[in-house]
Amino acid sequence: MCRPTNRVPPSRRMSIQPILTRTSARRCPSLAAQSGASGDLPGRFSGHFQAALVLSCAVVGLWGVLAGSVPGLPGRNPPWASSGGLPHSKLHRHSASPASSGLWRHVTGSLPRLRHTGPMRLPDVYSDLESVEKRPRLWLNKEVMSKPGRSARAGQFMEHGFVGRETEQRRFEEALRRDWAVLLVHGPGGVGKTTLLSRFGAIAKRHGAAVFGLDCRYLDTSPMGFELGLQTALGTSEPVERLAASPKAVLILDTYEALAPLDGWVREQFLPQLPPQTLLVLAGRNPPSVGWRSEVAWGERMGAVELGNLSPAESRDLLARRGVQGDTTRALEFTHGHPLALALLADVWRQNPGFDPQHSPDLIEALLERFVSEVPSPLHRQALEALSQVRALNEAQLREALVQSEVHELFGWLRSLSFVQQGPFGLYPHDLARDVLDADFRWRDPDAYAAMHRRVRGYYFRRIGETRGPEQLRHIFDLVFLHRSSPVLRQFYDWKNFGSLYSEAAKPADHEAILEIVEHHEGSESAALARYWLQRQPGAFTVVRGEGGAVAGLMALLELTQTTPEDAERDPAVAAAWEFMCRREPPKPGQSAVLARFFMDGGAAYQQSSPVCNHLGLSSSQRWLTDPHLSWMFLAFRDLEYYHDYMAYYDYRPADLSYQIGGHTYGAYVHDWREVSAVQWLEKVGERELGGEPVALQPAPALTQLEFAEAVRAALRNYPQPSALGGNPLLASKLVSPGQNPTRALRQALWEAAQQLRLKPRDEKFYRALEATYLEPAATQELAAERLSLPFGTYRYQLNKAVERVTEWLWQRAQ
Repeated sequence: MCRPTNRVPPSRRMSIQPILTRTSARRCPSLAAQSGASGDLPGRFSGHFQAALVLSCAVVGLWGVLAGSVPGLPGRNPPWASSGGLPHSKLHRHSASPASSGLWRHVTGSLPRLRHTGPMRLPDVYSDLESVEKRPRLWLNKEVMSKPGRSARAGQFMEHGFVGRETEQRRFEEALRRDWAVLLVHGPGGVGKTTLLSRFGAIAKRHGAAVFGLDCRYLDTSPMGFELGLQTALGTSEPVERLAASPKAVLILDTYEALAPLDGWVREQFLPQLPPQTLLVLAGRNPPSVGWRSEVAWGERMGAVELGNLSPAESRDLLARRGVQGDTTRALEFTHGHPLALALLADVWRQNPGFDPQHSPDLIEALLERFVSEVPSPLHRQALEALSQVRALNEAQLREALVQSEVHELFGWLRSLSFVQQGPFGLYPHDLARDVLDADFRWRDPDAYAAMHRRVRGYYFRRIGETRGPEQLRHIFDLVFLHRSSPVLRQFYDWKNFGSLYSEAAKPADHEAILEIVEHHEGSESAALARYWLQRQPGAFTVVRGEGGAVAGLMALLELTQTTPEDAERDPAVAAAWEFMCRREPPKPGQSAVLARFFMDGGAAYQQSSPVCNHLGLSSSQRWLTDPHLSWMFLAFRDLEYYHDYMAYYDYRPADLSYQIGGHTYGAYVHDWREVSAVQWLEKVGERELGGEPVALQPAPALTQLEFAEAVRAALRNYPQPSALGGNPLLASKLVSPGQNPTRALRQALWEAAQQLRLKPRDEKFYRALEATYLEPAATQELAAERLSLPFGTYRYQLNKAVERVTEWLWQRAQ
């Protein structure tokens, strides 16, 4: 077996240790009894040491912000951030060093200034309705987004502009009176959930309750990230005590669908530890999960509210309150009472009284086109165009996109628009608004569109190189989001749930769940191999967390340069990968090679497109984008054809390898990262989104005539099973033209070659032998000879001649 000489030691991994781990029986004794949780768990810290721990986590989350704003601070994660966690002993070691002490003084001295200095302000994900003038309220109406000294006026505007939702308000007041534990609000995007939450906040304040709000859209979907966000929102490292200090408190979580992976954790661990006088309001697009609907522990202390469109009378009232006069009959017919459409119509109407959206198949598009044409200046229009391109826009990105040194006023204008919301990483428009703005910009000025796209892409390139760990993965998601208009990627990505999951290195407690998923999808033989690699390379496994922190999907990035001949004998996939590399160019000493194995969603999707598989795929890209020593990267799948267009888009080609495990045939896509740098690759793929380069597979190394003949024999054997053709090297030959379905094109070429045998009567017998063996095969060659009424030796002679003639014809065609 061909082996490189280098050995790379396995990377060390640290586990994330949540800060806030207490559970309490104060909220629900029956639930606490079921879980057996009470008191404090080990790991709780107090005094200055706990404060230092909270501050260290804040520094990890804010490092990217500080790197661009605090003079002298390096533009990268701290050395311990990429591990995903910080053991207490390492915290003590870093905080005790002279250099880190200076860093702590620098950071802590800068934190008080961040809220009031433009781009250095803390991400506007948190809000406290009791102190409107102190914190921007992410989930409130734009009209209520307050400035210092204007909270009273904002409240009056909200009172004036709010209509309808009487039933929902009575439901909320009932929840306050009866000391409910949780109220779940759900409805589609743009239906007015955030506006209703603002109303809930005002009602709660009238009842003397303290109100706190947290938008979940861009929170880190992990228990630690949520708990840190809650501490920041409440301004204390002890949020439970803060809530307990109020006679009545309301905690509102908006955009709750973004926390879908933590839904079980919120229900089973977070909710029980809240004080009994606290009402938790969860608002999102999705109806309550089965876990909530079947929850019996909370009894009558839980309720749900579903939001629909406004009635015609409420719609007219809303338009009137927003200054729309005249006959609005047609407008109401088009909007059907959808609150977002009504709000957009009112914005346009104020600029163009009498606006009539006549004969438009899409009211939202008509309104936005009118609205975009009335922006204050060309620079404001460009700001809107930049907003439409990115996942979330901050001032640094806006400066880069517009090539302007001062964009604070433009950013403030964007922030004031009715269809623009804000998250911890910047502003983002409503989905429909984004699509229309982007389509209009691309169609109206394609050259300017491409130029701005390249500038934004360059910003993400730089940030990917400057960051590590979760922040780097976020920028990779941001970069891929630029490709959302690609007809290729549109088939594979769920853009609405893009980036909503979280992944981490597998822990020993995950191993049994990993094995169950592998056995479910691939059988016991594959599960045995997974168990083998969990022992040999445990750090290679990554898991995606689902509801309640359960394993929702997994993959293993096996380091091939750390494998042994014994590993290759045990695992056919490793043997096939090494055989491929040795036929081409094996990794040199100091280089690495990776085989992505066990790539799967734990649910029905398996290896097909799903949010879990999307997340796994982009997580694997961190390896090839950040490892300068990477040579070969293999991505193994059972159905290569399914991912053909996707892999071609990313410049991966089918490897001429295949292997069988548990009765299933697998193949792999491959890329040699020594041929092109990551930066060059990013530029190349980025141009594809703009249509500047046709998608094409990497040219395959030329096959010798002997290798070609072997590939033809293998293809004929697998002709009846198209999925088994996935690893055949002929797929990368000239027998398959760019843009064709590869396996279908190869089967067609084989069929045409076989038909050539029928053109000459003397070759007809060769065709019949080929047909009985490969095209319409008998169970065995003996039965094929019997079907043809031929002695077995004569049959074998005719079959070999047929294969020779087919191979010659295909060889000439492939030149």
